[in-house]
Amino acid sequence: YKAILIEADEYALELSRYIHLNPVRAGACVAPDEYRWSSHRDYIGLREAPTWLNTTLILGFFGTAKDIAWEKYRNFVEELVGKEQESPVVRAVAATILGSEDFVAEIQERHVDAKAADRNLPALRQLVNRPAIDRIIRIAKEAFGDNERLAGKAAIYLCHKYSGAKLREIGERFGVKDSAISQSSRRFEMGLRKDKELAKTVGKLVKRLDS
Repeated sequence: YKAILIEADEYALELSRYIHLNPVRAGACVAPDEYRWSSHRDYIGLREAPTWLNTTLILGFFGTAKDIAWEKYRNFVEELVGKEQESPVVRAVAATILGSEDFVAEIQERHVDAKAADRNLPALRQLVNRPAIDRIIRIAKEAFGDNERLAGKAAIYLCHKYSGAKLREIGERFGVKDSAISQSSRRFEMGLRKDKELAKTVGKLVKRLDS
């Protein structure tokens, strides 16, 4: 079992779409509405949703009239059929909170900062003991000293994922725009999936940051 806290806006929408397209990506069906064990059919009006399933939050973004919301949501999901889609969960902070920087900061301030880090809860340790940008840069340089370009990319990725600093702050530190931080971090993370040695090295850096 795994649960994450999600900001109720485009983050929830993207995650809903990603989940409903899982059967298509897995080859279990051609179209998401063909998979009978998915809640997608309930979200597009092909059957009546069970009482325990609340579709109001997601469908509410597409209108108040049910038939219109059903059709718009269906189009929203199907526009990515056959296209590559990154799991929104990879953007979750400490694999626990998915949302905007302000949302993450609010949750941390209200519910995390006052709690002592629990060694049995790695995610809580990450949220409480957020490493400073300068420390991340130093550790990345130590690991990739001979490759300044790679060290910079790794540092940006680690700062974006673990420092808790706003994009503006990270961007100013590296001399780039806010949007470039997100893009660079996303590309680096995709590279980690293809390069096992790099992923292993970065994994060791994360452990150092958590110590």
